Amino acid sequence: MSRDERGFTLLELVIVVALTAILMVTVFGALDKVKNSEERVRQSKDYEKESYLLFHRLSGLFKNRSGFIIYTNGRAAEIFRGSGRGLVFLTRAPLLSYYRSLFLVELMFRDRRVYYRECPFRENDPSRPFSLRPLEQEPFLPLLEDVDKATFGYFGWNPHVKDFTSRDVVDCFAGDEGPDEVLMRMVYHDKTYDFSFPRGIIDETQEIPGDLFK
Repeated sequence: MSRDERGFTLLELVIVVALTAILMVTVFGALDKVKNSEERVRQSKDYEKESYLLFHRLSGLFKNRSGFIIYTNGRAAEIFRGSGRGLVFLTRAPLLSYYRSLFLVELMFRDRRVYYRECPFRENDPSRPFSLRPLEQEPFLPLLEDVDKATFGYFGWNPHVKDFTSRDVVDCFAGDEGPDEVLMRMVYHDKTYDFSFPRGIIDETQEIPGDLFK
């Protein structure tokens, strides 16, 4: 009997099936890697869009910063206080309200989230100390979650050394000058973003009588 007449042996069929299975595993594995790679690229682009959306929203806050002044024990001070984890200042363009009036706003990084809160600013009663208590009574709202790290820095005139320097803390009520630039470094899904917010003052400085900042 010739080979053509007797057909394939069991061993030959097993070899063909095994080779076919190996080929299919290789092909589908490669396709799965390509799919996963495309998904990672898509997620990375989504994270980048979310980061720059945050930057765009915060830019409006800083571009509309106000230059209001409060007198503290006879000294003039801009309403601005900042540390490495957050800052408080005045703006005419809050994120939540539609009114183009003065608002006290606060940004803070805590528990892997960038938080924000705001409240209308009312000129201080000269008979009472200026206070952030109305702002502190407002709830924090998360602007961005799953943030690995976020820090704030400040660049501007330093009256203590009489030169422009970078600082980690700015407290205008302790005699510091308001920063010319706020720097924000954020690590979001293993990628580092450096944002810069130039000083923006849209109204002339006004004097608000007051006592020691509390």
